[in-house]
Amino acid sequence: MRYKLLLVFTFFVMFQSCRSLMDLEENEYILINQKFEGNENFDQESLRPYLKQKEMSSRSALFFYDLGKKYNDLNLEKFQAKVNHYEHLRDSLTIQQEKELFELYFESIDQYVNYLEDENALIIKDFYSHDTVYHTQYETYVPIELYRKDSLKILKKVRKIRKKINDKIDKYRIKIDEGNWVMRSLGKKPVFYNEEAIEGSIYQLSRYYHSNGFFHNHIEYELDTTEKAEIEVNYKIDEGDQFMVRIYDVVTSDTTLLDVINQNRDQSHIQENQAYNQSSLDRERSRIAKLLRNNGYYDFNKSLIQFEVDTTERPLHANVKLVIKDPSDQDKHTQYKVTEITFDSDYDQPIQKKTAIGQYDSISFIEGNNHYSPKVLSSKVGVRKGDFFNEDVTSQTRSGLTNMDIFKFVNVEYEKIGEDSLRASIRSTPFDKFQYSIEGGVNINENLTGPFASLSLKNRNFLNSADIFKLQGNISVDVQTALGEAETTTLYEGGISANFSFPRILFLLPNKFNERLSNSITKTDIQVGYNKARTVNYSSTQLQGFFRYQFQNKRRNWWNFSPLDVSIINADLSDKYRESLEDLPDQTILSSYDSAFLTSMNLFYLSTTPMYGMNKSGKLNEHYLKVFLEYGWNGKALFTSTTGDTSGDPSKMSGYSLYHFFKMYVDYRNIHALSKSTKFAWRFYSGFALPLGTSETLHYSKYFYAGGPSNNRAWNFRELGPGSYTPTTDVTEYSEGEFIITTNLEYRFRIWNLPLEGAVFTDISNVWMLRNNETSDSSTSDENSEINNNDRVFQINDFWKEFGVGAGFGVRLDLSVLIFRVDFAKKVFDPAQELGERFVLPNTSITEGWTLGFGIGYPF
Repeated sequence: MRYKLLLVFTFFVMFQSCRSLMDLEENEYILINQKFEGNENFDQESLRPYLKQKEMSSRSALFFYDLGKKYNDLNLEKFQAKVNHYEHLRDSLTIQQEKELFELYFESIDQYVNYLEDENALIIKDFYSHDTVYHTQYETYVPIELYRKDSLKILKKVRKIRKKINDKIDKYRIKIDEGNWVMRSLGKKPVFYNEEAIEGSIYQLSRYYHSNGFFHNHIEYELDTTEKAEIEVNYKIDEGDQFMVRIYDVVTSDTTLLDVINQNRDQSHIQENQAYNQSSLDRERSRIAKLLRNNGYYDFNKSLIQFEVDTTERPLHANVKLVIKDPSDQDKHTQYKVTEITFDSDYDQPIQKKTAIGQYDSISFIEGNNHYSPKVLSSKVGVRKGDFFNEDVTSQTRSGLTNMDIFKFVNVEYEKIGEDSLRASIRSTPFDKFQYSIEGGVNINENLTGPFASLSLKNRNFLNSADIFKLQGNISVDVQTALGEAETTTLYEGGISANFSFPRILFLLPNKFNERLSNSITKTDIQVGYNKARTVNYSSTQLQGFFRYQFQNKRRNWWNFSPLDVSIINADLSDKYRESLEDLPDQTILSSYDSAFLTSMNLFYLSTTPMYGMNKSGKLNEHYLKVFLEYGWNGKALFTSTTGDTSGDPSKMSGYSLYHFFKMYVDYRNIHALSKSTKFAWRFYSGFALPLGTSETLHYSKYFYAGGPSNNRAWNFRELGPGSYTPTTDVTEYSEGEFIITTNLEYRFRIWNLPLEGAVFTDISNVWMLRNNETSDSSTSDENSEINNNDRVFQINDFWKEFGVGAGFGVRLDLSVLIFRVDFAKKVFDPAQELGERFVLPNTSITEGWTLGFGIGYPF
């Protein structure tokens, strides 16, 4: 029945689309397609941006536009009446504001009155510029100090009301000018064939070919009409031959400037014996201008650079000459050096409240109410006395100071104080010393959904060293949301942490090295925290502390090194869960939940393109690479090295298990833009973790897990694996592995003009143990259990048969600030089944076996 309804709806859409075409006037055509012939050097996607008209790509879009327009046209007069009403209401606010201000000041100031005609003019022209506000009607003045307090209250109130009214006006103007929601989102305005626009397209296409060295290109077009009043345009392109650059030369009368350019000639975007390209000339102009401004030429700009191109000397060759004009008032360009540097760390403070605290590292510091360590601030300043003016260093100084999260505004300005000297003035406005935030919402992670709340307090410059002390507490309740679960899994979690963050590398590097890193983001974090969690199978508490260095360079590469990370973890298993683990052939799983004292050092490297996963241009290919290494060492050495006591079990200390291990993983992701509206994303993730020395097992927090909305979406979190192991109990969290391989493939596409994105995907993954840890005296140790236990172990000849494969589709709702994701996935290959029966997809109907997963953001 539903398929019949779908066919009826499709026929109705096509019929209505044809009806809208019947309403066209004579010799009026809908532009449905534009094609190119003869474009051997450029594909169609490269040429389409130069077309003046965009053809209709969908009949259904035309139908929805026509449907929405019929309703919209009936209400145009109503919409215009709404606009007129709200505009009148908005304009009357000034009269009401005048009345309130007059009454206010007649009572409080008596002889002074005020008249406000334009609130923006008042604020900009009078409020900050004069000591009085002039009353135009009564020709009197109001002292600004008396006027300020009460009038701003009224101004804010009126602004708020006016904004609401303007929003209403904009809402109805959009309906008048662009149509209603159906017309804008589901439909598309008809594109009618326009000869003038086609001629404009030919002109732009020809210019594009010309800019790429095809100086003798020729373009014509042919039309193909149909009986349905539709038209196609076929552009016939004769590209001609592409010109090559024969000679590239730089011409200037300034020999010093020419030496700077020639020393960097190898970085030129224009190379001899390569194809001529106008964009290369534009990039070369920008490169030269930036190069000179980074070498002291403070007054230089791109307008002083001109190109001369000569194509007459040799056929199909161009001689390119870059000419640098002299300044208008002298015969050579001036190279400026920085001879003075001042740093005003509280620029907004009145001058009488500021103090000059002297110089540090040739920088004169001025401060207001806040005192910051000159040593720390100077390490973030790349501008140095005696150096040539450098635009990049100036920008890096501004960014480095801004990234400290101490200053909300940072500006670096220069002033000429001699023929070739500059004074650099660094001016900053600090954030409030104390800042608190309260956050709440819904947490969606690994098939667990529920409310969360957090409270944080930030104290800036706590130790007068531009440091930040942050105290944070959080609480959450998460519930399992996957389909088909027999019982609900609930996770309660809460914690508190205290963090000190310093904007430099402490202890490890001297200050001179920190100064060399002024163009990078450097940070030292010291944190302690306590966390408590409870779920149906166990509850745990964790006391953690770490010491961490962070470094990010201007190429967006992150290095994060923690020389010391200490955790004390206590886990209390439920009776049912403990009995289930005791029945397993591998007793190391049970011991992995022992109370633990973990000490480790770790390092991770991260390289990514800016705003990974959030690029909407459809032109940029994005990548993400993370490499993580962790070495866990026996924390008992922290105490025995001072006491000299080496007796007792080396794997135990005061009732806590000690773990010696190594863990690493690699996570690589790539998003390839296929077009403006489609992308292909893929991910490869693999890693291993092994106990070392006297440790027989890993702590449960160090294992790898498979399944879940960020791994393999056809399985719930921690449900897949290890290997082809088939659980013989009802334990739902037994899927630990020492080795993991995951591959995700996903095709993403926009859905009409809505803030929606669809996806179809395939997930391939599993985890394995690298060692057979069967306990010989286990109550269940027999031939069958040994075979079952071997199924968990990675075997080089069989592992490829044990991948869990899932496939499905999903929808992403783009809310700008975040992306809400829903995925539906089914098992295709299930390694827990007998060999030969693992292809399980045919065994379920189209409506059965789906796993539902939620998430915030993309899965990878």
